[in-house]
Amino acid sequence: MARLNHDRPATVILAAVVLLLLILSWAGESSAQDDPVRPAFQSGFRRGEFTDGEQRTRAIRLWYPTTAAAGKIAYAGGQEGVVALDAPVAPGAHPVVLFSHGLWSNPESTAFLIEEMARSGFIVAAVLHQDGTTAEKGGWEKAALPRFEKPGEWDERSFVDRRNDLSALLDHLLKEDSFLQGRINRDAIGAMGHSMGGYTVLGAVGGWPSWRDRRIRAALLLSPYILPYLDRGPLSGVEVPVMMQGATLDLGITPSLPALYEKLASPKYLLVLKRQTHLAWLNMICRGRTTADAVREVPNARLIAQYSVAFFDHHLQGGGNGLLTRANPALASYRFPDPKN
Repeated sequence: MARLNHDRPATVILAAVVLLLLILSWAGESSAQDDPVRPAFQSGFRRGEFTDGEQRTRAIRLWYPTTAAAGKIAYAGGQEGVVALDAPVAPGAHPVVLFSHGLWSNPESTAFLIEEMARSGFIVAAVLHQDGTTAEKGGWEKAALPRFEKPGEWDERSFVDRRNDLSALLDHLLKEDSFLQGRINRDAIGAMGHSMGGYTVLGAVGGWPSWRDRRIRAALLLSPYILPYLDRGPLSGVEVPVMMQGATLDLGITPSLPALYEKLASPKYLLVLKRQTHLAWLNMICRGRTTADAVREVPNARLIAQYSVAFFDHHLQGGGNGLLTRANPALASYRFPDPKN
């Protein structure tokens, strides 16, 4: 297992660099210049668990569209959310998006985005991976630190438990006795993930052929760790639309994304936020606001929500793709399929 360097001067320097990057990202916010997010619902929210055929109990989080009134709640980590706790699901069959969180994180850490997707009509479901954290356990549940500096050593066994979590979660959601019975559009299932969650989702749509879950029809990768896939030849197993999101100050991840973009078949998208870091997809982008206020008032939070909703709306439900197929000066860069093809 890789050893962490606990040298105090190095730690101080690293902390200073992170603080500087955060200050630069906050200073770089400007007015959003594109289509506003127009939610049709409130966001419902439930915490729960399920036991699968392996007799393993998994903690889960569900966000979903509801017509019930929403109020404020405190998420893990203290972020203030705006949801209708344990409310009924809005009538109709809704698309489902599975969410995979980052290493040593938890699903609630990206609530600002997930809530907005629920308000836009999506059911978003997440498992707390075994390498994650949870307030109920009072701290870290650490897995062995992976060798990020040696991606060539990774293979289909690397974090396969995360892939198994996603498939077990989807099996659970589709059961007839699920809380979501009659509320899922089984032909409109996607997945998204941040950081190691992006690694997980890319594997689940064919990045690792043995991981592929053909029920997943679109993949959104948020500052994903994808280096293990770059030396594996063509990614011919990935046959679904893929969007990647990166950021100009995301120095450890975003520079690798163009190489993956070239390996993917179309439709594929790659957007880069201005003056943001690897942490842009976490609730700290809210900067003291509620999750709902952040999407309205913080331009990059709004852009993340706009493009995420537009991607799944188009590729899971056949919605319009106007936002997806034009340049946007609010972004540092944006690559997308030629709409004429």
